[in-house]
Amino acid sequence: MKPILQAHNVSKIFFPGTPAEVRAVDSIDFELQRGEIVMIMGPSGGGKTTLLTMFGGLLTPTHGTISLEHKELTKLRQSKITRLRRERLGFIFQSFNLLENLTALENVTVAGFSVENRTERATELLSKLGLSKRLHAKPKNLSGGERQRVAIARALINDPALILADEPTANLDSHIGHEVMKILCSIGCEQGKSIIIVSHDERIKDVAHRVVYIEDGHFTRTEKGKHDQTCTMKDHTFTSKGNVQLNHKH
Repeated sequence: MKPILQAHNVSKIFFPGTPAEVRAVDSIDFELQRGEIVMIMGPSGGGKTTLLTMFGGLLTPTHGTISLEHKELTKLRQSKITRLRRERLGFIFQSFNLLENLTALENVTVAGFSVENRTERATELLSKLGLSKRLHAKPKNLSGGERQRVAIARALINDPALILADEPTANLDSHIGHEVMKILCSIGCEQGKSIIIVSHDERIKDVAHRVVYIEDGHFTRTEKGKHDQTCTMKDHTFTSKGNVQLNHKH
């Protein structure tokens, strides 16, 4: 099985050649398999968000190449990258980024402007996330966990191949944050999504197939996650290097 995402020798240097030069990401190699859930963990300032932003085509590497579904992002025109992000990527942010004057349902449907039957799909997604009775509530009337679940539905509405989550539990308490991540990962498995979660929250790492640690712009170690013990959608497992091993569905 070919990886959905590949990064080779990727670096991001801010203020290069000056006394203020910062190597936020330094010579990173990374592969993500289809259907794999990987968590990238590390301290603040370690490079994890910079790396995620490059994976999403929002930031251009100083050196190296990044390919999504075998399209090299560093060689695409900006218009092509924008289209690729819209059609193949879903983003989840720690601040939720919901439109306050829209209902939960409207926040999801407005992101799915290119989707047929988008209201029906948005309703289905929100219902799977336990929000069937909150479709017409506005963000100010939703709890933090509910708002993050709306954000997850919004990320899924366009049927993306890859979901990128940046500190998705930062504004949630530990119990709610863990439950929301378990829901995301179960839906990701059910729909065959690849997911990268960037976090420094050790409490949620058991939702991943693989956990990669980054510090000072370098990967320092990789460990096998506990996803197959926590997710009910167990149809495959991954090795510590990200290679896929297919199992029988339960």
